[in-house]
Amino acid sequence: MLARAVARRCPACGARGLFDGWFRIRESCPRCGILTDRREPDYFLGAVLVNFIVAESLAVGVAVLVVLATWPMPRWGLTFAGGLACAVLAPIVCYPISKTLWLGVDLLVRPPVYAWDTAVSDA
Repeated sequence: MLARAVARRCPACGARGLFDGWFRIRESCPRCGILTDRREPDYFLGAVLVNFIVAESLAVGVAVLVVLATWPMPRWGLTFAGGLACAVLAPIVCYPISKTLWLGVDLLVRPPVYAWDTAVSDA
């Protein structure tokens, strides 16, 4: 389930087409109908946390690799530039993956909610 989520697929069924572009996730999976948002105000706070942890880990990792690769005379300008580039680009690249990964983690601990289930309860 988590491997499908990292591939930007529906964690429940593995279908493609969960996104309408890079930043916009559909309301539900086109194949199985699972809701991508639990309609809770802070639902994707976990996705933000996952994105932050991955992005900042990459930025620190790149900085450490540059220092180790240029040791004993570290190139601090290159270290700063590489870390800054990762700190800016990694959250953008990881954004959709963090959303599907959080949905996958949520599905591991809570039962799925489908679009047709909420249509009845909203009426």
